[in-house]
Formats: sequence, structure tokens, C-alpha cells
Amino acid sequence: MTIFALSRRGDTAGPLLLVGAEDADEAVAMIQEQEESGALFEYGYHDSPDGYDVAIADEQQKTLWARSVRAGIDEGVIQPDTDDPDWLTFLRPPEFEPPIEDDDL
Repeated sequence: MTIFALSRRGDTAGPLLLVGAEDADEAVAMIQEQEESGALFEYGYHDSPDGYDVAIADEQQKTLWARSVRAGIDEGVIQPDTDDPDWLTFLRPPEFEPPIEDDDL
């Protein structure tokens, strides 16, 4: 598995998130699946209508990703004996406050 840094195409702010995948195509497919499921919106991030640019993460980004995964394991969000293909590490704070859903309504 390789760690990739994904940026919104045309976004000069730099990478938005890190993801582990077998190749760049899989990394983009993973984030597109997250967009389709609404997961990015739930975390306070906008989708990228123009797609994503992908680069192999540098050493600092790999370290951040590894720390994020370790924190997920420590918090019980990721099982240590499995690879979580949907684990994303955001590099920027949320862009907006996601709406709170109330299942009681």
C-alpha cells in the first residue's frame, strides 16, 4: 500500500487529504466513493466537481497518516488486525460546520 496526497484539481491551497491505496487510480476512486456516500459533507468538506490531483505522500505526510491511523486504532475506530480502506486523513480543518441530523424529527 502507498500513501497518497490528494488535492482538488485547480485548488492552490495544497493537499486536502491523505489516503492509503494500491495505486493513484484506487486513491481517487476511494475519495469519489466517499463523496457519493456523503461522507465528506458529514465531516464538513465540499466535494470536488473537477476531480482530484494525486501525488505520492512525502515523508512528513506519511508520518501524519501513520499517527492518524494509530489514533484511530487507539480510539477503537479502526481494528488493528484489518486494513480500513476508507480511512482518510484530512490535512485541513473543516470548511463548514456540517448540519446536525436529528433522527427524532
